[in-house]
Amino acid sequence: MEQQLAANISIKERIKTIFEKAKPYLLKGIFSFLISRLIITNGISPFSQAFLLSTGNNYFILLTSLLGIISNNKLNQYKYILMLLFSSVVQTFITLTFPGIKKDKSAPFILFFSSFIFGLIFVIFTDYVIFDILLVILESFISSVFFFICKNFLWFLENKPVKRYFTYEELTAPLIVFCIIISGIGNIPLPFNLALKNICCIYIILTASIYANLGTTAQIAVFMGIAAGLGND
Repeated sequence: MEQQLAANISIKERIKTIFEKAKPYLLKGIFSFLISRLIITNGISPFSQAFLLSTGNNYFILLTSLLGIISNNKLNQYKYILMLLFSSVVQTFITLTFPGIKKDKSAPFILFFSSFIFGLIFVIFTDYVIFDILLVILESFISSVFFFICKNFLWFLENKPVKRYFTYEELTAPLIVFCIIISGIGNIPLPFNLALKNICCIYIILTASIYANLGTTAQIAVFMGIAAGLGND
């Protein structure tokens, strides 16, 4: 009986250990899935490949990002799947061929080049105007900048358990990413004409008003307001 009890405890400890190790990857996987679903304006979605490369080109994140793109039929799925795979392959090639080059230095150029080339390819074979070219440049720029925002967001996640206080500047990048994550939920309908995204925004604001100071709560409320508006039809 004691041996059986000890065996059960050992199994539970192993499961707990596995879960604790897998938890960061599962969270990032959920985040990447939601980020990849978001469309901000005129059909552009410049965030998924930036988040992927900020995680070190993790293949599990690549899979969840692809699933996120496929789950939103309003996206130009072929374009963003190709962009995502191209960025991953180029980053892997550079890492293996030129190990002295840091990923943080090469990633923004890869993101800009990938977004610009594939954006241009999918534009020039349509009845495009100059605005479409400017939109491609804008998407490329946002993708490159978002890489640095994601790096700060991942730093926040790693330091949150050990660091109790964060400055307003340190909270800005995480709030931007959380804003995009919540927007990626989309307009999932609930009974009584409620939207899951709006409920999440309200819950976060109410929680912040309880535990955070006035300035931080105001900052969170602004970003949650943006999150509620992004991605709406």
